[in-house]
Amino acid sequence: MKVLKKIETDMWINVIMMFLIGVLFIVRPQNSLESVAIIAGIIIFVNGIFDLFYDIKIWTDFYIRYSLFEGIMKCILGIFIATHAGIITILFSYVFRR
Repeated sequence: MKVLKKIETDMWINVIMMFLIGVLFIVRPQNSLESVAIIAGIIIFVNGIFDLFYDIKIWTDFYIRYSLFEGIMKCILGIFIATHAGIITILFSYVFRR
């Protein structure tokens, strides 16, 4: 019963957050899209850092040879997206246009 109550609480939190995000995108679409681009860039950068640490930790495994390259590319891409949010906003507007 506790699990169902927790799931219900989590679902309501998700509903409220999605509603607030939707209102934010309606009220200020340009600023919201720039914020999403910056957050996406930070997430990609952090994922790249994790790949770099993973490569340093498991560098002898033959099947995971490209995690160093992927980590470096993710870090570069994350930094580019986070610092050039205006360009990414224009790209998103072209991608999501009907």
